[in-house]
Amino acid sequence: MTERFDCAHREATPAAQPLGRNRSFLLLWAGRTVSLTGDRLHLIAIIWWLQQGFGSTALMGLVMICFTLPPLVLGPLAGTYVDRWSRRRIVIGADLVRGVIVLLLAGLAWTGALQVWQLALLTLLHASASAFFNPAVAATIPNLVGPDQLTRANSLTQISETGSGVAGPALGGLIIALWGVPVAFLVNGLSFLLSGLWAVGISFPRRPALTEPSRPLAELREAMAFVNSRRVLLGLCLVAAMLNFFAAPVIILLPRLVQRLGQNAAGFGLLDAAVTVGLGASALALAALPEVRRRYLPIIWGTVLVGLAVVALGMAPHFAAALVVCLFLGAGIGLGSIAEMAALQAIVPDEKRGRVFALLETVSTALRPLSFGIVGLAAQDLPLAPVLAICGLAIAAGGLSLYQVRGIREI
Repeated sequence: MTERFDCAHREATPAAQPLGRNRSFLLLWAGRTVSLTGDRLHLIAIIWWLQQGFGSTALMGLVMICFTLPPLVLGPLAGTYVDRWSRRRIVIGADLVRGVIVLLLAGLAWTGALQVWQLALLTLLHASASAFFNPAVAATIPNLVGPDQLTRANSLTQISETGSGVAGPALGGLIIALWGVPVAFLVNGLSFLLSGLWAVGISFPRRPALTEPSRPLAELREAMAFVNSRRVLLGLCLVAAMLNFFAAPVIILLPRLVQRLGQNAAGFGLLDAAVTVGLGASALALAALPEVRRRYLPIIWGTVLVGLAVVALGMAPHFAAALVVCLFLGAGIGLGSIAEMAALQAIVPDEKRGRVFALLETVSTALRPLSFGIVGLAAQDLPLAPVLAICGLAIAAGGLSLYQVRGIREI
C-alpha cells in the first residue's frame, strides 16, 4: 500500500452525534451483520460436514486449530500495520479476500472434490485475513463514536452479532437439510463480498500521519511495554487466556450433545442460535441502561455464568433443557465481552489501539490451538458430561479469580 492513511472518506463523525444518525457507524454495523450471518452459517456447515463425514472430534479440533493459529502468529504484527495502513483498505480488502476464499471452498464442495486438507488450508487462509480485519474494526469504532457512547456502540455491535448468530445457524441448519453444505458455503462467500462493498461508503476519520519508518518488532515491544505498565490489562489478558483454554472446545463438543439428544443439523443450528439469543438479550439490556460505571462486575459475573451454563449443558436431560441452558450461556458471554471491550477501548489510546488490541487478542487466545488438540482427542474416548463439567468449573473459577487482578475495581 503506497497510501498510508485514508485519503478518501475523511469527514469525521462528531462525538456527540447520535448513533442512529451516524452513517459511517451504521454502515459498519450493517455490513458486519451481513458477513457475520454468513460466517455463522459457514461454521455450522464446516462442523456438520466433518461430523457426518468422519464423526471425529479430533478432525474438528484440527480444523479449529487452523482457524485460531493465524491470529496468534500474525496478530501482533498485523496490529502494528493497522496503526499505519489505511484501516478502510484493510476492512474492505479483508472482506473481499475472505469472500473469494469461501467461494472457492463452495466450488470444491459442490463438485465433491473437497478434502479435509483443503478445508484446513482454506480455513488457514481465511483466518489470516481475519487477523488483519478484526483489530482494524475494533480500533475504528472509537473513532466513529464519542467516548460516552462506547458501551452503547459495542452493545449495538454485539446485537448485530446476535442477529447474525440467530439467523446464521438457523439458516445454516435449514439450508444444509434442504440443499446441502455447498450452498451454505456459497451464501457465506457472497455475504463477505456484500460486506466489503458496503464498507466502501464508510467515512473513516483521518488520523495523524506517522512519519517515522515502520518498525513492526519495535512497535510490538512498545505495545508489550504499554500492557505491562497497565497491570489491569495484563491481568485481564492472562485470565482470559486460561478461560479460552476451557471455553473454546465447547463448539466441537456440541455435535456430540446434539446427536445424544436425538437431533440433526437443524438442532445443532438451534442450539447455536439459542446462545446468540441470550447474548443479544444481555446486549439489549446494556444498550438500554445508562453507561455502566463499574464495568468489572459484568466482566466477572458474566464469566461465572458462562462456566455454570457449560456444566449444566453436559447434564441436560433433553433438547428443550439444552436450549434453555444455551440462552443463559449466551447471556453470560454478552455481559462479559461487552463490558470488557468498552473497558479496553477506554483505557488504550487511539494511536496504540491496533497493536495493543492485536497483542491482547494473541495472548488471550494463545492456548486455543492446544485446547482444541487436547480436548478433540480426549473427547473421543471420554463421556461428554464430565468433560463439560471440568471445562465449566474452570471457567467459573477463572471468572472469580478476576477479583484478585490489581486495579480491576478501577475499571
